[in-house]
Amino acid sequence: MQHTYRAGADLIDFVADDTPQKQNLFLTGARLPILPSGEMVARGIKTCLFALSINNENNVVARNQAFLEQGGTFYSIFAA
Repeated sequence: MQHTYRAGADLIDFVADDTPQKQNLFLTGARLPILPSGEMVARGIKTCLFALSINNENNVVARNQAFLEQGGTFYSIFAA
């Protein structure tokens, strides 16, 4: 019997990305849907992990004030 291990598959709902060409696709290898960041508010998400350039984090935070206002928190996956 072959088992497939998907780390965090039960902990991550989707990938937030506002790039129009990526909407309604899936993250390769993880089968997680790629949805607009507005879904964080719509779905009541409380934690968002950044997996992007540290230089872009402030821009993403600025565009997602509604997420923060509903009690959401951003965390970077990078040590820096």
